[in-house]
Amino acid sequence: DGTMFFGFSKVGGFGDGFFTSSEACFMRSDNILTQPDPEKIEWETLPEGDHGLRSPEGPIAEEANLAAMSDGSLYCTYRTVAGHPCHAYSRDGGRSWTPAEFMTYYPGGPLLNNPRAANFVRRLDSGPFAGRYIYWFHNHDGRGYEGRNPAWLLGGVERDSPSGKVLHWGRPEVVLYADDRDTRISYPDFIQDDGRLFITETQKSTARVHEVPDWLLRRLWETFDD
Repeated sequence: DGTMFFGFSKVGGFGDGFFTSSEACFMRSDNILTQPDPEKIEWETLPEGDHGLRSPEGPIAEEANLAAMSDGSLYCTYRTVAGHPCHAYSRDGGRSWTPAEFMTYYPGGPLLNNPRAANFVRRLDSGPFAGRYIYWFHNHDGRGYEGRNPAWLLGGVERDSPSGKVLHWGRPEVVLYADDRDTRISYPDFIQDDGRLFITETQKSTARVHEVPDWLLRRLWETFDD
C-alpha cells in the first residue's frame, strides 16, 4: 500500500561470535516512494516500545526480513543461535508482533532447523506461482555460522486462521550446493522476471545469479496441489 519497510538488527554488544546480543527491528516510511526531497522523508522505528523481536532461546535475534500477506498482515523470519529460525506475524502494520516463537511448518507443526545464517522469505508476485511464498534456509540445527552448504527452499501457501492469514510450508528441496562443504552460500535475494525466478547469492568472495528451474518450483508446492 505504498509503504516501505526494511529490517535491521539492534545490537546489544560485541565479543565472542561478533554480536553477543541482538534484537530484530524495522524501519517504516510512508512517503519514501513519492517524496523526492530526502530531507522530507519520514521514518518510524518499529515495533513500538523499547525492544525488538527476540528469540525464545538465546540472546540473538537478527537479520529480520518481511513479506506482505494478502490480508494486509506482515510476516517475518529471522535467525537465532538456537538451531531454529524464528517467525512472527504483525496484524497492525508492524507496530506489534506475535510472541517470539521458533518457525514451524504449519501452526502447531514440527520445527524448522537453521543455523546462524540468513533465512529469507518472499512472496511471489508474478508467474504461475503468484501469491505463493518461497523461503531460503539451510535445514540443520547448527548453532554457529557454519553449514551454509547446501541451501534449501520451501514453498508456502496462505491459510485462514482465527487471527488472520498464516503460512503453511511444504517439503524442503535442495536448490544450490558446492563440492567444497565449507563453501558458505548465503545472503540470497529473489528476482522475478516474466514468470521466471532467479536467486542471487554470495559465497563471501564470489557473487552469482542462478535461475531456479520450473521443475524444482513445481516440486515446492506438490504437497498443496495433490
